[in-house]
Amino acid sequence: MLLWLWHAPAPYAAALADPVVFWVMELSLLGSAMALWLVILSPVAPIGRTLGLLLGSVVQMGMLGAVITFARTPLYDAHLGVTTAWGLSALQDQQLAGLIMWVPASLPYLAVALVLLARRLDRPMIAHEPAR
Repeated sequence: MLLWLWHAPAPYAAALADPVVFWVMELSLLGSAMALWLVILSPVAPIGRTLGLLLGSVVQMGMLGAVITFARTPLYDAHLGVTTAWGLSALQDQQLAGLIMWVPASLPYLAVALVLLARRLDRPMIAHEPAR
């Protein structure tokens, strides 16, 4: 939810215009990420919930990346004209950022999911003998 909020054009512009709002944005994103990863990496967290959180994170981040990538016009006025030094229009820069958020940024989530699954599958199953 916070990721979508801070990527909306108005809150993003407010964060770039005011250092206090900028730090509220940064600290709220850092705090929410830390809370998420503490749950995901907890050794006592149920694997189903952990995988669900990872999948949910990838899906919402991918959807936001797709929205940013496929926007027909630049969403962020603050970036108009500042990317020409790199040979990119503001829209091309936005599309590149959206693609990075959409594809490579999901790889750590996939890697953690695979490690957690591998650990889970590596554990011996506890056989329960029927009571006699």
